Amino acid sequence: MWIQGFLCSRKQSIRVNGEFSSWFDVVSGIPQGSILGPLLFLVYINDLPELCASQDDSSKLYLYADDAKISKVVSKKTDQLDLQAIMNTVKTWSDEWLLQLNIDQCKTVSYYLKYPPLDTQYHIVDGNTTYILQKLNSINDLGVIFDSNLTFKDHMAQK
Repeated sequence: MWIQGFLCSRKQSIRVNGEFSSWFDVVSGIPQGSILGPLLFLVYINDLPELCASQDDSSKLYLYADDAKISKVVSKKTDQLDLQAIMNTVKTWSDEWLLQLNIDQCKTVSYYLKYPPLDTQYHIVDGNTTYILQKLNSINDLGVIFDSNLTFKDHMAQK
């Protein structure tokens, strides 16, 4: 009942140039910056890792705040198709739970030490549009720059 009281029957008003709008109902969402926000978000997305694992137990889904990363060893075409299927599952899940993906922020990167990876391409379908995901040679993840060969040269070169 306490959480329901926290989330339900909220109202807000908007101020523009010192003038306030009339009050209106807030019908969804969690107050940003609240203590309960991160916990309630984790409860909200709790089933996503299990849903992805049920499709392919060799894939991993990593969650951090409102960020998700999917990883899988891709050594043959069927691995690529499995990874794409999991990405499709994440998109379907996010649509079902009204969590909009920021498709512009969705990228791919392949890591390899000895042999170049398969030439892969992944996509996200949103409505009638198919977005091809940008493939990067390196990526900054929580302040660490990871390159395709895992040399960390770019990370060590940054000041």
